[in-house]
Amino acid sequence: AERMSDAGYHTAAFTGGGFVGAPLGFGQGFHEFRTRGRRFEANLPAIETWIERYGAEPFFLFVHHFNMHREYAPPSGVLERFADATPDACRGVTFSNDDMRNGRRDRCIRAPGGRRYLQAVYAAELAYADELLGRVLRALETAGALDDTVVVVTSDHGEELLDHGSFDHVRTLYREVLDVPLVIAGPGVAQGIVVPDLADSTG
Repeated sequence: AERMSDAGYHTAAFTGGGFVGAPLGFGQGFHEFRTRGRRFEANLPAIETWIERYGAEPFFLFVHHFNMHREYAPPSGVLERFADATPDACRGVTFSNDDMRNGRRDRCIRAPGGRRYLQAVYAAELAYADELLGRVLRALETAGALDDTVVVVTSDHGEELLDHGSFDHVRTLYREVLDVPLVIAGPGVAQGIVVPDLADSTG
């Protein structure tokens, strides 16, 4: 953000806070740094407004959210595409820390169809985040900026959904936790190229 700002770009970040918050230094180099909630949809209207205002200028936009983190709360219409039924023990369970402490999470997972429901909730969150990203891309297109913008999508970690008996992303180093997407598209980027090697910042 500092380098882009120094080069004359308008820089902005819309984050879910937490460890990607301004108090921890992440606001450095940004003309605007906003956090209006942990979830993508909480910041999306402001993101769309910002693109409408600055999309015709050189810009650097950073978008971050916690939709793929517990607690899970995909819209019911999206969840229904992945979960054909909600076990009684899973009704109202968001797999939050409270659900973990009061035993609701474990009761849900142990119930018939519980693990499948957990996987469906996660898949629904992913699909919903994808839809919201689509809205950002449409906003860039409407602003006439999409064909002239490099878009990068990545994540800091994956999630273990009992694949090896654990839950979350802080206890194991299996591939479901370590393997993350790195998708790059835009001018000067070859289309359809899949790189199977590990990527790192050291080149």
